[in-house]
Amino acid sequence: MAGKKKNEDLNEIKAATAEANATSLLLAIYLNVDPTTVSKWNTNSSQPSLAILDRAGDFLETDNRNLVTRRARKKTGLAEAAQNELKRLMESGVNPYQLDENGKPTKKLNPEMVTLIQDFVKKYQEKHSKD
Repeated sequence: MAGKKKNEDLNEIKAATAEANATSLLLAIYLNVDPTTVSKWNTNSSQPSLAILDRAGDFLETDNRNLVTRRARKKTGLAEAAQNELKRLMESGVNPYQLDENGKPTKKLNPEMVTLIQDFVKKYQEKHSKD
């Protein structure tokens, strides 16, 4: 995701492991991952896949929601507003995909569209954070 801060706390694996009276080494052995990988999860410098997170939840006997940092978010209608902006941009001729040499859309996203939508979201969030 754009704008993610390095080492932002996204998971609670370290706390859940301690609460289960287990060690990071044991969790690494059970999941068959390098112990340094679990260490990176514990410091939030990297994150496990959802499948691994689910297996960790099974092993630690905790709900997956206890393994993820919860964040309360205010509903502002951002996704709907961004969807409307995407529609408006497409109607104005901005293609969401890059075009090949024949003018046909490729599977790659158009960097212009990405920038336009990301800028729209940033401005929308700034406007609504003041409310």
